Amino acid sequence: MIGVTQLSEERVADNSLTCRISITMGDFCSHELTVVFGAITIIGLIAGASAMGWSVTGQLLCNVPPSIIESFFTLDLDYGP
Repeated sequence: MIGVTQLSEERVADNSLTCRISITMGDFCSHELTVVFGAITIIGLIAGASAMGWSVTGQLLCNVPPSIIESFFTLDLDYGP
């Protein structure tokens, strides 16, 4: 469309272990069922905290697991392609 017939640089596939792990994790995390499971889990955590009357334990129930998961994804997916 813009008149470029060939790229000026050649792309080389990165087959390192960290790249393969990152791609696999990205594919897993973006799967439809994983997203639905995550939404159901969040609703369950909110329901559990509400059942506890949003006590300190209920608030920890809603705050700690998402924080741990977010930290894991930050460490894991930052090393991808």
